Amino acid sequence: MCSWHVATVFVFRAKWPLLVLLALTCPLRPSWAITPDNPRVKSAVKDAIEYLEGASDGRLGAKALVGLTFAKHGADPSHPKIASAIKALQNALKNGPEKFRSDIYSTGVSIMFLVAVDPSRYRYEIETLCKSLHLRQKPHGAWGYPITHEKHGKTCDTSMKQYAVLGLWEAEDQAGIETPRIVWDRVARWLLLTQDETGGFGYQGQPSARLGRTVKQSGVRHSMTVAALGSLYIVKDRIGITKLKKPADDDTPDAFQPYESPEARAARIKTRIDLRHFAR
Repeated sequence: MCSWHVATVFVFRAKWPLLVLLALTCPLRPSWAITPDNPRVKSAVKDAIEYLEGASDGRLGAKALVGLTFAKHGADPSHPKIASAIKALQNALKNGPEKFRSDIYSTGVSIMFLVAVDPSRYRYEIETLCKSLHLRQKPHGAWGYPITHEKHGKTCDTSMKQYAVLGLWEAEDQAGIETPRIVWDRVARWLLLTQDETGGFGYQGQPSARLGRTVKQSGVRHSMTVAALGSLYIVKDRIGITKLKKPADDDTPDAFQPYESPEARAARIKTRIDLRHFAR
């Protein structure tokens, strides 16, 4: 049986960290052949942790990513790599969200890092990072290179956008730090406007003239399509376009579906976009 695997690989190159999403279909082995308890997996994790213990990278995003790795691995918040990343973030944020200049990749990773360590203790830092993303949302509705960038200053970047969406989602869902609905609404609109005629998504999104009409995009790749569709699923959840689900302990037969009045549904859904566009 053919199954999908999505592996996330973070690659720091030059000034910008890149997210590479590798989708592998129809593996030669069954998908359950290798689990987290497999000796090969444990050995790879052990080697990676030992490598990171001695690695050094002064960039803020790199520090946050390494700190996030140790936090997810179960390290104590006092671990040198975690403590160093927190200190670097606090120094970078001391002048408020308006003066924070780190790239979008680093900002998203930093939010996820602090949420993983202690969302209550570092609430101020998380809020400041989120506000910096709100302030840097571009007119088209997403995020990208600084407006002063010679080549891509006027467009939004599908790759960077996913980090902003992931960070804001983590802050809202796990730390209770809300992002204004208009921010989510604008991201949703940009995603719907920048889908290629083939159904995929490109690197620097060129918005269509109106919703419901596709426009040819450049740099359409599987990785960009995964980034865009994953973000769209998150955005749909944030603006309330989700079906009601039965609680886990509800033994009502599946033939009976939860009922929601039109008034309740209208109050839940926070978007000005015609919902038909989300079904394309």
